[in-house]
Amino acid sequence: MCISLQQTNLKNHFIPNIKNHNIFYTNRQNFIRAQRWCIIKKLPKPFILLGDFNSHSEYWGSDTTDARGK
Repeated sequence: MCISLQQTNLKNHFIPNIKNHNIFYTNRQNFIRAQRWCIIKKLPKPFILLGDFNSHSEYWGSDTTDARGK
């Protein structure tokens, strides 16, 4: 599995040393929940995980819902 993962260090008054991680999955990559948990377990705490998972859901305005958007 090849994903793009970027880390940004954030400074704020509420949670010191929080890490922001951005993740990107292409349309061609299988998105497996176990892979996501494997990544999350390895991230330094505390963190925020944001991403472009190339998922579609009617919940957020897409015309269709795919497996990633469920």
